[in-house]
Amino acid sequence: MNAKFAPTGIVWTGTLGRPLDLPSDQCTFIRRGSKRGRVVLPANMKTRLSTQEWTPLIASSLAFFFLPQTRRIWRFSRILRILYFTGVAWSLGIILIVGTIFGNIDLLPFLIPVGILVQVALFFLVRYWDMNVIGSLRLEADRLAAKIVGTEQFIHTLEKIDSMRIEDLEENKARKKTIWTRKGVYSWPNLNERLKNLALLRSVNTSQNQGPR
Repeated sequence: MNAKFAPTGIVWTGTLGRPLDLPSDQCTFIRRGSKRGRVVLPANMKTRLSTQEWTPLIASSLAFFFLPQTRRIWRFSRILRILYFTGVAWSLGIILIVGTIFGNIDLLPFLIPVGILVQVALFFLVRYWDMNVIGSLRLEADRLAAKIVGTEQFIHTLEKIDSMRIEDLEENKARKKTIWTRKGVYSWPNLNERLKNLALLRSVNTSQNQGPR
């Protein structure tokens, strides 16, 4: 998918609230810095999966990072965040200038609510974008990986992980996903969503293989 990227090692990390917000059914990569190329895997899955079972998870992560759509989405996400923090600075700056330099405090009751509304709107936009757009791209990456390594193999791996009833994955399945979900968690599809996504792909493949009757 990208000839310039070559995995150089493995890093096992904690899940959800420790070193990295990485669900136990996912993996990721370090793409910058001195550890560039390391595959990051959830520590509580160590020794639980075979090399063959890890393959679809790693393939999906690679597909996600190197999809052309993902790169465009990351750029737009960065723009949204820049706008958010710029808006914060702008609001505080305007309030400071009007209130202290010009001494016109009559406008403060108007400027403060406007500034707050702008920040709230940008906050909701960034969260909604991450939760829906990035989450959809992760599911698309699953479909692409399934076409490469095999849909049945991918489903087998996810079903095996699901049968382990791992705490963070069970919490993710039970949690209603909203913009208030903790940052780092809300853009990851849960196991049910991933299995449903692949089941639909399997159904489409079966229909295509059967052909018209």
